[in-house]
Amino acid sequence: ELAEARVIDEKGLDALQYSAVCIIDGRTTHSEAIDKFNADKEHYIAELRKPNTTSLDGKKEEKGEIPDYGKNLYNSRLAKAIEDYYNKVPSHFLPSEDATNGGLQNGGVGFKSPKMMIPANVGGAPEQRDSHCDLQDNLGLGTKQEAKDINQPLLHGSSMKTVAAVLGITVKEVREMLLEAYGPEVFNISAVADWGTQIVDNYNTSLMWKTSDGFRAQSIAYTQSVPLQLCTFSKTNKTGLTQIKIHADMPLKLDNRGNPIYGYVGNDKTMGKQNKLRGLYANIIHSIDGSSLRAVARGVGFQGMWKHDNFLVHANDMHKVRHAYKAHLLRMYDENLFINALEQIIENYEAEVKPPMPELVIGNA
Repeated sequence: ELAEARVIDEKGLDALQYSAVCIIDGRTTHSEAIDKFNADKEHYIAELRKPNTTSLDGKKEEKGEIPDYGKNLYNSRLAKAIEDYYNKVPSHFLPSEDATNGGLQNGGVGFKSPKMMIPANVGGAPEQRDSHCDLQDNLGLGTKQEAKDINQPLLHGSSMKTVAAVLGITVKEVREMLLEAYGPEVFNISAVADWGTQIVDNYNTSLMWKTSDGFRAQSIAYTQSVPLQLCTFSKTNKTGLTQIKIHADMPLKLDNRGNPIYGYVGNDKTMGKQNKLRGLYANIIHSIDGSSLRAVARGVGFQGMWKHDNFLVHANDMHKVRHAYKAHLLRMYDENLFINALEQIIENYEAEVKPPMPELVIGNA
């Protein structure tokens, strides 16, 4: 409600209608959504105003249902904004659109992979796709949630072993499934994540690069919650000193055998919770997300709210968001932002002999 109130124009109405139809009927093209809405405007406004409920575990059930306040607020405000257009009343409402599986988009564009780009809506499909539903159909999975359970760890750089454990199948079966769904370029994800763990040492706990718009980015290897005994001055203690025990994240440190000093030691002795080594792929993707977000914000003059790859702007500006996002994707394709990040990491690496570039498969999209 703090947004600047403006009378909604024709392009703004298109954005609101598209949002309404996608909420009620599922993903579709912009033109089809507008046609469907105009064919039965009262139906969609009424559907938006119907209360939504959800259970505490996020599943629709008869028991334990509670109002879905966020969804109900958005939907009812969307319905009012559409009515505001017809009544020529200035509207504060900020409709929301997000990238369709930004991790898959960035990987697909970065590796020029047709099979990754098409379900992420940056490839040659005539209609809007839903990447999770596509994966569900391609692999014959029982539910869309099973597809999400694959995409989520995969697109954050988890190992094939982790994905296999999620699905309860073998690593070989996972590799066959992913090759069928996303092509050979998909294995670049684990290759980059593996490479990031292999090149970390005591002199290079932070792998560093710059984003396409000049911001510094890094992927840090560290150990969570290491117990530290601090000694500090004290007026109340006879010795003049006191000790305080805290737990803090520590940069990764390796012994002369290359094993982490902190972290799990043996079966029952713990000096820290967990070593975080496998974040390089996810952090490169998130640095590209940051560039995308800033590119879109600049494209619409910063009038909006921005979250990861989700954009909330006045309806009149949503077409500017789409154009700015498309322009950034094209730039990302032309400038090979992913490869550039890896090259910079190698260049910034502190060693006489730099690590070689990980072996990647680049597609022909």
